[in-house]
Amino acid sequence: MIEGGQRKYEKGKPVGGVDFLAHEWAVARDRDWTTVAADWTKLKRAAGPLRNDRMASILARYASVGQSVAVVRFPGGAGTANMEQCARDREIEVIEIAAQGTEARRAET
Repeated sequence: MIEGGQRKYEKGKPVGGVDFLAHEWAVARDRDWTTVAADWTKLKRAAGPLRNDRMASILARYASVGQSVAVVRFPGGAGTANMEQCARDREIEVIEIAAQGTEARRAET
C-alpha cells in the first residue's frame, strides 16, 4: 500500500485524511506500506503532481513483476484528479469510491 503522507491534525496529533486512514488500514492488517511524501517547502505547487507521479511509477514497477495494483480514488479536487491521470497513463486500474449516497464504480483505465 502506498500513501501520500498527508494528514489532518488536531492538537498536534494526526486524526484523519485519506492518507492517514490508508496508513491505519495497512498497519491494522499487518500489510506492507510506503509513504511517499511531497516536499511542499522546496517544490511548492509542483510537489503534489511530482509525488503522484512517483507513486504511480512505484505501482507500475509492482505491476511489471506481476503484482496486482490499483489506485483507490475518493472524491477530491485537482490533486486527486492528477493522481488518477498518473495511474491511467500507466494503465493502472482506478477504483472510484463515490461520495456518500452514490454507488462506487471501477473507473475505466
